[in-house]
Amino acid sequence: MWQDNADHLVVGRGRVIADTTVRELLAGTARGRVTLRTSEKTRATAVLTAAGAAVTVTGPGTLSVSGLTTERVVEVLGGHVVPFSEVSAHRASLEEAYLELTRDVVEYRSAGEVAR
Repeated sequence: MWQDNADHLVVGRGRVIADTTVRELLAGTARGRVTLRTSEKTRATAVLTAAGAAVTVTGPGTLSVSGLTTERVVEVLGGHVVPFSEVSAHRASLEEAYLELTRDVVEYRSAGEVAR
């Protein structure tokens, strides 16, 4: 993977969009998200939301949690006896970071698409 071979990146499209280290770029993209695997998505979502997190379903039995640290997620789930099999800090990929950086910098759009 490129992220394992490069130390510094310059991303541009007619102008410089980012000039940073790979580590800083990936940390900014991850933004403190936590990946959670649980057999009780509904209960986990309810207790984490009540604790101030934003929770998104990302797959069967998998949630993405933002707004709480991994330690706080474990503490909240444990305090409410919600079972889980994994709680880990999200590790963004270089592809994810690139797409996030360039999502508003496109040459062409379809007629119905509006820029964010």
